[in-house]
Amino acid sequence: MIPPQWISYFILGIMAYWNRWLTELPDKVAKFWLIIVLINFVMLPVALSISRIVLKNDDSVFLGGLNWQALIYAIWQQLLCMGIIICLVIFFRKRVNNSGWLAWNMAKSSYTAYIIHAPVLVAFGLILRHMPVYPLVKFAAGALIIVPVCFVIANYIRKLPLANKIL
Repeated sequence: MIPPQWISYFILGIMAYWNRWLTELPDKVAKFWLIIVLINFVMLPVALSISRIVLKNDDSVFLGGLNWQALIYAIWQQLLCMGIIICLVIFFRKRVNNSGWLAWNMAKSSYTAYIIHAPVLVAFGLILRHMPVYPLVKFAAGALIIVPVCFVIANYIRKLPLANKIL
């Protein structure tokens, strides 16, 4: 099941693209949201402490239910995520807004890599399933191997006659 939050972010992303919200976002907005993010980093530990010490609750009350702790956690999470997203958009727009040949080709192949990454990941997992290696090492090796492999395969798929028009 897709969380409603993801659907709303998708719709907001479409609206942001159509209305050029992210390309025209002023720098002062990033400063405002940076303050929100910093306040949020302090707010949750304070709320946790109040809940533990004053109200003698455990932290599970923050994970759901009809109580103020769950409401604070839900608001905290959304404000923190939105603030980080907005700050990163402005930071990357101002500081990292250039790309070389490799980044340009990877950007063109990103959707195709997204489409094919699941079968590549499953194949890699099947190949390594009996290897007696700590799972975190397999994950790191997988990330270092699978991401470039997906982009290389995606680049070749995009060169196919019909795929070139679709992807």
